[in-house]
Amino acid sequence: MADPLDAVRWRDELLQVLTQVATPIARTTGAAIVTTAREGSPGFRGQLVAVTGAGGTGRSTVAAAIAQGLAGDPRNLDLVCLADLALHAEQAMLHASGDVVPGLVELVEAHRSGAPSIDEVRQLTWHVHERGYHLLLGLRRHRDWTAIRPRSFAAGLDGLRRGFRVVVADVDADVEGEQATGSLDVEERNAMARTTLAAADLVVVAGLPGMKGLHSLLRTLRDLLAHGVSGVQLLPVVNRAPKGLRARAELTSALGELLDGSGVGHGVPSPIYVPERRRLDEVLRDGARLPDAWSAPITGAVQAMLDVGRDEPVADAPPEDELVPVPPGSLGSWTEDD
Repeated sequence: MADPLDAVRWRDELLQVLTQVATPIARTTGAAIVTTAREGSPGFRGQLVAVTGAGGTGRSTVAAAIAQGLAGDPRNLDLVCLADLALHAEQAMLHASGDVVPGLVELVEAHRSGAPSIDEVRQLTWHVHERGYHLLLGLRRHRDWTAIRPRSFAAGLDGLRRGFRVVVADVDADVEGEQATGSLDVEERNAMARTTLAAADLVVVAGLPGMKGLHSLLRTLRDLLAHGVSGVQLLPVVNRAPKGLRARAELTSALGELLDGSGVGHGVPSPIYVPERRRLDEVLRDGARLPDAWSAPITGAVQAMLDVGRDEPVADAPPEDELVPVPPGSLGSWTEDD
């Protein structure tokens, strides 16, 4: 029979090693009740605007411009959050953030073992006073996506929407899952993008002019349509667009023809054009406000589409488990002869 002291010593050494190389999971009770409250809890949910696009299109800058523009609406005063949900998070660099915590990892961890309050969620963000919105910092390293579990991330995103009137998410355009690739690891790596884009009220897709830029924009739009995003929820944005009306009309026509040739009824609206802005890097470096005149076209289009979605009537359909009264005579009648 083994010595009990050796067993205790071995257990203590094992716990010490696990503490050094792994993240402990907090103990909790009533997990089923917490999960049900997270998934189906009633209450307010802010609108979600996802900003995506291929690399090098200025997606992160466009997301910051949209957040600043929406924060200028008196209805959204101090209730707009810019969330960095990309694998290669760059909003901390663009905002010259000296701190790296709290951020996305802490938001997800807070929703693993319970449902934090609205005030607790807001305390995980940074207030960008010059632009009027709050900032949720993203992953500190690319490999940190392995600590983001899909269900916990979905709960964290829902908690963020409970705490703000509008959430602008800077997110990747990679939406491949296990069904398309045969790899569960790929689906989990893309879980943040897949979850955010599927739940978004509006998806802004940034692109560039030219043959390569138009090709990347078209590919991203097709991927999102295949992912289940409705065409009326997509808003293409051509960044660094030419100033000439003829050149813009040619880009609009080419994009429309290519989308029509894809064989799906897309319903994607015409793109919004954002011109080149000189010394924009200096504005970002100094942490100043982005030029309102530069961001006005896209902000106006986003606000208009959000207002349309907010004003749409919702049909009053009874829940599936609710008993529905049957009016007398609606099921027909019969006699003794029948």
